[in-house]
Amino acid sequence: MSLWVVACTSRVESGSRSAAASGESQTDTGAETSGVVCGDDGVMLGPIVVLTDADAQALEGCHTVDGDLFIGTRPECDAPDPAERVGCAGGPDLTSIEALAELRVVTGDVRLGFAEPCLEDEGRVLDPIRLASLSALSGLESVGGDLQLDAAGAVRGASFDGLVSVGGTLRVGRNIPAEPRFPNLETAQNVELCGRVHALLDTPRLRMITESVVVADTSMTSAEFLREVEDVTLVRFDENRLLTDLPWDAMPVGASVRLRENPEIEAVDGAGWAPRALVVVGSASCTRVSGAGLEQIGGIEMTGSPVREAGFEDLKVVDGSFTLDTTDLEDLSGFASLERVGDGQFFIINNPRLCQSEAEAFAARVESSGWVEVYGNADC
Repeated sequence: MSLWVVACTSRVESGSRSAAASGESQTDTGAETSGVVCGDDGVMLGPIVVLTDADAQALEGCHTVDGDLFIGTRPECDAPDPAERVGCAGGPDLTSIEALAELRVVTGDVRLGFAEPCLEDEGRVLDPIRLASLSALSGLESVGGDLQLDAAGAVRGASFDGLVSVGGTLRVGRNIPAEPRFPNLETAQNVELCGRVHALLDTPRLRMITESVVVADTSMTSAEFLREVEDVTLVRFDENRLLTDLPWDAMPVGASVRLRENPEIEAVDGAGWAPRALVVVGSASCTRVSGAGLEQIGGIEMTGSPVREAGFEDLKVVDGSFTLDTTDLEDLSGFASLERVGDGQFFIINNPRLCQSEAEAFAARVESSGWVEVYGNADC
């Protein structure tokens, strides 16, 4: 893939067309040798890499990137091998992107800085970009791919006022110290918020998330933003040490919920919104998981959690996996109506308060077409 740091200019000879507008390749239009990809139509052909202030200045006046836009990073920074990501941590030569103020549409990805994993040491910051402001991106209206904000350590505020849609993932990483605002965002494929610097997700008009929401290692106490979301497939909260309030009564119908190591969550209630699946792993204070009125669910997993009470008295069918692993359940009365488990794993293992004999009788009674394991429960 050819990479370009190119000028956006209206000084194009009469009768010529930009590569993006004509559908021709860069080589066909002469862009590779002339450096011109943005003409009177204001379109520039990506991928575009902006690593210095001069690179940004060269794009002044352009309103569309047809392709990807990399700011303070390069495509190779996504390589899975760390040895291939040397030099992908931003740098001191990019302090302003104000020249991008007329940018409205990016058909591919917009990536700001190098993405680090959400759950690594929060104090480890890889030479963040020295941008003081992201205000130049406030007019951006549409991103066809991902909008990834991963490194801008000097920014203290960012409002993407014009943004309406993100075709891929909206990611706010842990090396973005500001709380970005997305006041007019309506749709995204995925939303990902990570890092303890973040305490909220400011998306008041966000209704449609076609795939997933992931909130990891944040300082969020409440997930009230979910009340406004009408459609999402998966909601996942990982290692949010202050999270106490999840709006179970307003959860999107059919969404799977996965909770992992959220120590302040006390209960999970699937009643009323028919979750696709419920997964609770290692949440230190979660003692009750319930779903009154549910007769069928895609999957249930409780692992390494002090769940003492399960309230699924009406549940008859689990389509996928059913796992009770290292819980504090003393009996299985909360699943008294269960008749069938699908082709996933059917595990009742290592529950120190649950009698092995009861677990074996339960597993023998319930029809299952998958992998069944019953062991390590109490000898009583």
